[in-house]
This record gives sequence, structure tokens and C-alpha cells, in this order.
Amino acid sequence: MALQQSLASRNRGGVVTELAPASLSGFLRFLSASPEGGAVAEAAVHGPLSSLDARATTIFAAQGSDLVLAGDYGFTPEFLERFHTFSISSPFRMCQAYRQGEVIERPSGVEHEWISDYDRELLTASLLSPEGEALTSTSVPIMSKGRAIGVWNVVTPADTTLDRGAFNHLDAVSAAMGMWMALREKDRSSTATVRRERLSPHARITGRQLEVLRLLGAGKTNLQISVRLGFSDSTVKKEVQQIMVYLNVHDREAAVARARKLGLLDPE
Repeated sequence: MALQQSLASRNRGGVVTELAPASLSGFLRFLSASPEGGAVAEAAVHGPLSSLDARATTIFAAQGSDLVLAGDYGFTPEFLERFHTFSISSPFRMCQAYRQGEVIERPSGVEHEWISDYDRELLTASLLSPEGEALTSTSVPIMSKGRAIGVWNVVTPADTTLDRGAFNHLDAVSAAMGMWMALREKDRSSTATVRRERLSPHARITGRQLEVLRLLGAGKTNLQISVRLGFSDSTVKKEVQQIMVYLNVHDREAAVARARKLGLLDPE
């Protein structure tokens, strides 16, 4: 199963009209603290998306020509390991939602032609609850200042029909996520500036590389770093290699040790 076994079956079915504005305001307050992506996904499912009987969600941020996983709740590690980065130009539903800037409820069917049998089985399993209930996924673009900066997907019972009020609710949740993404980037830039000031004026290390360094110091793998920061695997690998060049070391452990000595990372 691509959905976690801990998810309970809470089928209501029918047309979704009972929305929870109070949960949306609480969600906004929660986002103001700039939490990590996984916490945002979980809070969304149990907060404003509970009115849709949501079972799981994923949040993707635009990074260059890709959509990269920035947060998730309800999916298995096996599923996330295979589906954490998508080319924006691909025919997948969420990529279409990003490109078109509008909600897309159903898959086109063409996307399955692009993937392996194993991945197709994982996608099919993601639309079945642990109890065997049929589910469906809706993709919603994340907008900021009139442009798409990401997309999120919500998994709900297949017999749930979204009405106009539900679509307005999805737009409101999307706007909240857009503010969170913008706030997160602002916080990262601010932290990176403080760290970078500890280097000499001639140092070329970037704010993004300092974020990668921090997670290297916490013992994270490239895949874990890519999921945490919303970057592709290849981007993280390049950043790690560049960090080692700048710090004049030959492996990750030496990079962390050198960074601690320079004051770029806190002591152990």
C-alpha cells in the first residue's frame, strides 16, 4: 500500500459542502511559525482539509524545471522515494495544474504511459486506502504574486464530489501554502546571510549550500536533504560537491568538521 496503514477509514461520500473556516484560520496561525513541510502537510490534512475527508497530501515546490517534494503526510517511504521529483513539462496531473494554474481533479491517463510497471503499481496503490476503499487525488497550484510557485495534492474518497464552495476552500488553502512558501524562503535567506558573514569576503559559498551543510552536519543523506529542502537529488549532489571544493576537503565528514571549525555550523 502506498498509503500509510495508520490512516483510518472515514468515508463520508457525497457532495462536500460543510467547510471549516475556523480550521483554516488555525492553519494560517500555524503557518506563521514557518514550520517544516511535513508538519504543514499533516496540519493541512487534520485541519482545513478534514472537511474534504482528506487521507493524505503532498506539497511540491518549483525548483528550476522540476517540481520537488517539500512536504508530505500519509504516504509510505517507498512511494516517496520514487515520486519526489517531477519534470514540470511532464503530463502528470499535478504538473498540468502547475502549468495551467488551475485545479485538476482527474488524471489524464497519458501519465501512466511515461512510467514503469512498478511505478504504475505504486500510483495505483496510492489510490486505495489500507482498508481497500477507492480514493482519488486532486492537484491544486500554489500561487504567489500571480504566478505558480508550487503545487499540492490531496487524496480523498473517490465518491466525493467537490462543489463550488469546496473549490473556493481549496483556493484558500493554496493561498495559505503560498504565504508559507514565501515566508520559508525569506527565513532561509535571513539565516544564510548571518552564517555567510562568518566567512571571509572572498568566500563563494551560497545560502543554499549553508542549508545543505547544516543537514550534512545532522547526518542526513542526499535524498533526505532533497526532501527536506525541496531540491532535486542532482541539485543536492552538485551542492555537496561544490561545498567540498570551497572548503578544500575530499569527503562529507571532513566538510562538516571544517565547517564547524570555521564557525559555519554550531559545535556538536
